[in-house]
Amino acid sequence: MQHLLFLLFLGSFFSGDTPYQISFESIQGNTIHLSELKGQRILVIAFDGELPDTRHFLSIDSLAKSDQVKTRLILVPATDLGELQQQLAKDALISRLASINKKGVIISQPMPVKKNAGEKQHPLFKWLTHVEENSHFDRDVEQSGQLFMISEQGVLYGVHDKQLPAATLKEVMTQKIKQ
Repeated sequence: MQHLLFLLFLGSFFSGDTPYQISFESIQGNTIHLSELKGQRILVIAFDGELPDTRHFLSIDSLAKSDQVKTRLILVPATDLGELQQQLAKDALISRLASINKKGVIISQPMPVKKNAGEKQHPLFKWLTHVEENSHFDRDVEQSGQLFMISEQGVLYGVHDKQLPAATLKEVMTQKIKQ
C-alpha cells in the first residue's frame, strides 16, 4: 500500500496523457470512446478469451457497483494470453459472456494486450502498459485476470494480479486519488 501511494506521489510530477483520447471497438461492433467515461472510475481486465472466469468478473462488477463512486468495468479478451493464439470466434465469446454483457459491462473486441504485440496491441493497453503514456506504471500484462485501475481523473493508480483478495480490492478502490 505504501508503494502505491509513493508511486502516485512521484507520478504527480509528470504530466502524462489521460486515457480519454482512446477509442476502441466493442465486441458488438460499437465504438467505445473513453471520453464518455470521464468522471467515472474504470477497472480494466485482460483475460484469456478461451477460458473467461465469469464469476470473477461478476464479483468485481458487483464490488464496483457497491462503491460510492460510479465505476465501469471493461473486459478485454486477449488473443495473446493462455492457450489462445487464434482470433476468437466472436459469437462463441459473446455467448460465454452473455450474463456479464447484460449488466452494462463493456466488452472489447478480442485483441493482443501484451507490449510485444507492437502496433497490434489494444489501444487501451498501449496506454495502460507504457509509462510514457500513463506516467505511473510500466508493467506488461502477465496473466489472465490482471486488473488495471483508472481514477475518475484519468490517472492509472493500480495494477493488480487476479489473486488480489476482494477486501484489499475494495480498500484500493475506495482510496481518494489526489492529482
